[in-house]
Amino acid sequence: VSQSRYSMQCGEVDVQINFLKDELKFNDNLTSNDMKNINNSAKEKAGNGKLLGLFNSDFKFKFDFDFGDEKVGAKNGYLCVKKVKVDVKLDPTIYIAKEAIKNSCTYNSIKEHEKIHYDITKKQYLLIFQKLNITSL
Repeated sequence: VSQSRYSMQCGEVDVQINFLKDELKFNDNLTSNDMKNINNSAKEKAGNGKLLGLFNSDFKFKFDFDFGDEKVGAKNGYLCVKKVKVDVKLDPTIYIAKEAIKNSCTYNSIKEHEKIHYDITKKQYLLIFQKLNITSL
């Protein structure tokens, strides 16, 4: 990471990263073909066959900056960043194809299977964040 001559005058920046609690959502309004368009992986795995269930997650980030009072640079026109707070949230959704009859054995089996993918993904991300010393709320 390169630094401008002004950022070097500002000193250390306190960075706080929080992994926020996610809310697992369910969507059973899409057809098998519609679900194939959610991501490339789904399309590749399903090929020409039916896709009855899919787990998909995205990360959402929110950044808050505290600039403090210290000014540096050309005629003191640049503010120094003192603190950065980053909130990271996993945005998970389980998709179940419209073709599966709600609350049937097939529907419930698909739902339970996709929950396994969610659990594995969440554990992997939590391990990564722990290794990076990121706090959890």
